[in-house]
Amino acid sequence: MSFDKNGFARLLKTAKGNRSINKYAGDSGVTSAHISRLLREKIDTPPNPDTIKKLAEAAGNNVTYEELMVAAGHIVPPSEPPDSNENIDLVDLIKSNSIILTIYGRPLTGEQKDGLIKYIESGRKNTELKGNHGNDSFAAHDEEEEVLVLKPDLAALVKASQKVNEMLQKFLEEKQKAGSKN
Repeated sequence: MSFDKNGFARLLKTAKGNRSINKYAGDSGVTSAHISRLLREKIDTPPNPDTIKKLAEAAGNNVTYEELMVAAGHIVPPSEPPDSNENIDLVDLIKSNSIILTIYGRPLTGEQKDGLIKYIESGRKNTELKGNHGNDSFAAHDEEEEVLVLKPDLAALVKASQKVNEMLQKFLEEKQKAGSKN
């Protein structure tokens, strides 16, 4: 993954639209000098995800956060949707580093990734995250009511991975239904 300065500048120009750089800077909370340097391709390193989020939230012309993140080299562009018979293994996806996992726009650390993988591979069937066990952790209960303590960021990832799996399953089912209609 590399920073596509030209592509990022084109997207940023589209996102700015007819506004002046100063107006876009005011709308986004990013300095006009920084926006100007990005538009003129004078910066060799990509803006961080927090800056891109600000730019995307104020973007016009349907420019998305994901498009800006791809041009910045922070995430891999989405590929073709998986075949309806293809399974996507979440652990393999995490290990492959083909996507950048984030919590609140900040990429996961290696320790967080390892913790998530360890949790997934543990085979525990987590039904729901229940209660606060201290200021820095949450507890998950498996089928045998054994308590697994998770830090808040890992607890959020577990919930997110469950949602991702549900979304992928729904997508594959809908694609299969659409394919059978043809």
